[in-house]
Amino acid sequence: MDRRLAATYLHVVAVEGDVERAERDLDLGALRDQPAQALGQRHAARVDADECDPLEVVRLLDDLVRDAAERPLDRFAVENDLPRDGVGRAHEGTPSKGVPGAPMLMRLLLSGLTIMLYMRIDQVMLAEMVGEREVGLYSAALRLSEVWYVIPTIIISSVMPSLTEARARSEELYYQRLQQLFTYLARVAYLVAVLMTVLANPLIHLLYGESYSQAGSILAVHIWAAVFVFLGVGMGPWVINEGLTSLFFFQTLFGALVNVALNIALIPLLGGLGAAIATLVSQLTAAYFALALFRRTRTIFAMENKALFKFWRSK
Repeated sequence: MDRRLAATYLHVVAVEGDVERAERDLDLGALRDQPAQALGQRHAARVDADECDPLEVVRLLDDLVRDAAERPLDRFAVENDLPRDGVGRAHEGTPSKGVPGAPMLMRLLLSGLTIMLYMRIDQVMLAEMVGEREVGLYSAALRLSEVWYVIPTIIISSVMPSLTEARARSEELYYQRLQQLFTYLARVAYLVAVLMTVLANPLIHLLYGESYSQAGSILAVHIWAAVFVFLGVGMGPWVINEGLTSLFFFQTLFGALVNVALNIALIPLLGGLGAAIATLVSQLTAAYFALALFRRTRTIFAMENKALFKFWRSK
């Protein structure tokens, strides 16, 4: 399996492209007191204009995570006198052993399409079902929620060599470090979620103005999806090492279906708040409950349980 492509797949499923979208839109000074309907029109226009090219998604995201996923592994191999074939890039002058076959490429393409649906469906459904003003309120809240999603990718890139080394030494040490990783990610995610929940309304008022006051409740709900985004990224090294790339496609598809179904039910009743609830439940389903369905992933499900409900313990 090509670890570079697998790491790309890890990144897109857990983060779903939202960090790039948030950073691209995060011009808060220009948006203060801008009518929410105008902001919604901007988002609707951009969503309609975006081209759905999964091949380009794979290529761009491969470049995005190359430094985060491939170089730490290469460095670990060099430091420990290990061959780089199958860890990072192949030895110069020899063909790469990690070129994915047709089944893996098909999973990547399908995942690219599913991720694009997952990224855009909330705004599209809001615009069609309740109007562009609600899209503006929702997107304002997302800018303050999704910007935190970069944190787990930074953490993973720093601990990946340590996890690879632990796996080479013993299975017990490997799973011990995985549990420590999950627990640490849960602590950080809880801290972010609690802090943003408390500050949601004041931040919205300060950064956007009184006309966006309804976005505060949307932010207070949507930020809790970060807990499961963090855990989803945290399981990436394990999925890469075990070669379970098909699991990511299932998780993404499952989460997208749940998201669409809940949006249909909740958006007419609650508007942007309903979309935020749908996002939270779909992330909970994809990154947590789905792991209980398969024998090979139940170990990770148990580790996430411990991280979520016993996060104050050091071991």
